[in-house]
Amino acid sequence: MIFAATVEHAKEIVGLLPAEDAALITGDTPGAERDVLIEDFKAQRFRYLVNVAVLTTGFDAPHVDLIAILPLPNQ
Repeated sequence: MIFAATVEHAKEIVGLLPAEDAALITGDTPGAERDVLIEDFKAQRFRYLVNVAVLTTGFDAPHVDLIAILPLPNQ
């Protein structure tokens, strides 16, 4: 699970990951789509879930073995 600083940052990160194994969820992701993405991630249908301030305290995905919090690179 990967936490990005901004939506643009998250899109850049997703672009670096295998397309068939990554998804992006943001505050702009419609509720129904968000629910499907979360369900699919928990069912391990893809490996990388990149999010921006959506999945916070209380999100439970026991299979997650790595959490990356990626700040914006210095400019």
